[in-house]
Amino acid sequence: STVQTNGLTSWSTSGRGNGTYGYHVQACNVGGCGPWSAVGNTTVLLVPPVPASISVPASSNGPIAISWAASPTATSYVLYQSINGGGWTQAYSGPNTSIQVTATVSGNYIYYVTAVNGSGWSGQYTPSNTVAVTIPPASAPSLSVPASSTNGSYTVSWGGVSGATSYTLQEQVNGGGWSTVQANGNTSWGTSGRGNGTYGYHVQACNAGGCGPWSGTGNVSVLLIPATPTGLAATLYATYYSDTRPPKTVYTLTGSWSGVAGATSYNFQNCQPSSSCSTTNTAATSIPEFTVQGATVSVAVQACNANGCSAWSASVTPTTVNQ
Repeated sequence: STVQTNGLTSWSTSGRGNGTYGYHVQACNVGGCGPWSAVGNTTVLLVPPVPASISVPASSNGPIAISWAASPTATSYVLYQSINGGGWTQAYSGPNTSIQVTATVSGNYIYYVTAVNGSGWSGQYTPSNTVAVTIPPASAPSLSVPASSTNGSYTVSWGGVSGATSYTLQEQVNGGGWSTVQANGNTSWGTSGRGNGTYGYHVQACNAGGCGPWSGTGNVSVLLIPATPTGLAATLYATYYSDTRPPKTVYTLTGSWSGVAGATSYNFQNCQPSSSCSTTNTAATSIPEFTVQGATVSVAVQACNANGCSAWSASVTPTTVNQ
């Protein structure tokens, strides 16, 4: 189509869209027109328009999914981010219109994207909404537990972790499953009334972004000092020998009592009129008949294990059997 017919030797245009535009020209006078020139082509490639929208999540614990509208004629995009109002840094460059970036520190993240082609860059897009990033604690708390307890009462404690707002403490009894015993901002937990057994503990630090790794397991071995035995009974046998010179009485003693949970041995004590006492240790809950030096006036028993011995039972006067 003819775009100009006059005596000028140039022609200008504007507002042309992307495409290839060809031109040729011929010279004319009143006698007619000469041959057409060779065709000259002009390729128009406009700078791409700004992407129409950008989408980000309101919050994240690290991974951030970002997408934006495609820009016509764009061959690639450049994404920039700002953390906590700081300067803009490049977060992505490439052809995709949706990506995932990984935040490494907690804070407020803002993004904008520009479109690029061979003619240049689009203008800056209005920044995205803010992404509130909370990174879960990176490390496990350092756990401290006592190795053992003789009364079933003890305290578990651990060190604080940067960025943590709470801690989850779990307990394992005798190698069984784990159960949560505390989940709050405290860095210690106390317990009492625990029976014999092995109690394992581990702890993790948490915040709004999630929880970090579990600590190693710390074990507490509870071995209670046994309770005082009950049911003590004793018999003193007095055997008179008249055929000796002088005649004499020989005393033998035996005793029994109820077993105590957690006890590994028992101390059986017999006391003479002179208040002298002697003690016999046994793993059984009875003492076979044995010879004593005189008429026993009282006996008592206590239960023992590796952590110690119970209080002595109330003294019992043996039943005397004359023979």
